[in-house]
Amino acid sequence: MISENKKIYKKFSEDLLNVTEDGLSNAVHQFFNNEAKINVVAPINGITGGKELFKIFFDPMLCAFPDLYRRTDIFFAGIFNNQEWVTSSGHFVGTFANNWMGIPAHKKLTYLRYGEFHRMQNGQAVETYLFLDFIDLLRQIGKWPLLTKSWGDEGFIPGPITSDGIILQEQNQEDSQSSLLMVEEMLRNLFTKDQSWRKYWHPNMMWARLPRSLRQRLRSSSCVYSPAHASKERLWDKRQIRKSRKPSSERVTMHSTGKTSTRLSSPQG
Repeated sequence: MISENKKIYKKFSEDLLNVTEDGLSNAVHQFFNNEAKINVVAPINGITGGKELFKIFFDPMLCAFPDLYRRTDIFFAGIFNNQEWVTSSGHFVGTFANNWMGIPAHKKLTYLRYGEFHRMQNGQAVETYLFLDFIDLLRQIGKWPLLTKSWGDEGFIPGPITSDGIILQEQNQEDSQSSLLMVEEMLRNLFTKDQSWRKYWHPNMMWARLPRSLRQRLRSSSCVYSPAHASKERLWDKRQIRKSRKPSSERVTMHSTGKTSTRLSSPQG
């Protein structure tokens, strides 16, 4: 069934390459179950079914980005807790022509980073988690929303340098399990004093959202990066200002430019 779900999800992804309002509506209604539990990042939050998803998310987005399309850089599938899932990440791309959710349009080409996970049953998504990088969208329009400056260089994050992030073929189950264990071990070693995470990453791995000077120090010394995060956020709409809990440390996102990244992102299927 994993192969069949991949085909279904691949068609949905391809439908988002050449978007029209009718075509997008049909694609969303075909892929999502009418009772699907869809979880989107704030301020969209919980949605039920493809019809509501199109009305609340996709249709307004298409009005804001009339030439919208989606490019997929990573695509694969697998089994978690005996349930089949498909997943992908990449960017929604288009000219930000009209205001969207209170975010002012800047009339320029825009890349909205996304990541999504879909639990599949009977050929449709019945549970979805959709992540959108609104912080980076605000950066692109010149309205940085946080009270602190970025910890590093911001910009377009491409897919794997090996160009093999789209996994359509069935994968060896033993290799898939080995990859999963390797990722989990790597995560447990991220903030160790002896930098035991290094063995999991290619020498050309790039740190995202870290200052260049600190990246150089990490490469050449034994320092460990763990700065305190900002304790407050400023959202784009003053009506939505809210207090946020103070995290204990900064989360660090890593992107590898070597072959290791492909192995780390290749679970079952």
